[in-house]
Amino acid sequence: MELAQASTISPGPSDQSEEALPVDEVKHEGHPRGTFGPGEAVELKEFNEWYDQEHVPLRMSRFPEFLTGARYEAIDGQKPSFAAIYEISSLGLFEQPRYQDLRTNRSVREAELFTRIGTIDRRTYRLKRSFPPSNEPTYCPHILTVEVAEPSSQLSSEMESFDGWRKTQLVEIVDSSIVGRLQSTSNSSSRVAQNLFIFEFTTQDYEKSKQLAEMVENSKFNQTAIRQWKLCRGWKNSSTRN
Repeated sequence: MELAQASTISPGPSDQSEEALPVDEVKHEGHPRGTFGPGEAVELKEFNEWYDQEHVPLRMSRFPEFLTGARYEAIDGQKPSFAAIYEISSLGLFEQPRYQDLRTNRSVREAELFTRIGTIDRRTYRLKRSFPPSNEPTYCPHILTVEVAEPSSQLSSEMESFDGWRKTQLVEIVDSSIVGRLQSTSNSSSRVAQNLFIFEFTTQDYEKSKQLAEMVENSKFNQTAIRQWKLCRGWKNSSTRN
């Protein structure tokens, strides 16, 4: 990944403290996130139809805990090539039979598709920080996700200085699993970095970042993964359940 070396701010002294990161009194607790690679055995049209017509609607129409959902496509040439990010009000939902039933009683279409799909990388995160304060869902056309072992207030400050920036969320890993025809099955959360930044943008201003360029070039940033995504579609919850 190549990033422009120009920046709108000058980097200050190194600061890895979380305490400098802004806090938001938000209504949601968790961030389920999945990245998907259809693989050679699944046509892109088939994958998109399943995700848009079945996978997301089952969650956004049946469970009021799912507050928002959005699909993204990678624009950085990396794999997996698709991502989905949700906001949920309670992580406890995933321990309840009414949600677990989605996996134990899959539709015929989904069960068959899962025998062919290349990569399904599921992760559940708990929200730590969000800025600016807002209870309204946002679906910005661009997001940047940065996995880091230790969160950096210097990185978030730089991102928030760019004109196209709209929102920052910092989340920490709770649960993780990866399956698929192209993957070795794993349920270990240690395979991913502890923290994830989600930066929402109206533009690709983040490409000006000196902080990101340093992360790409410097091996001391252990487990750092930087991904660029564009919005495909966003959903609001339509559940009528109390």
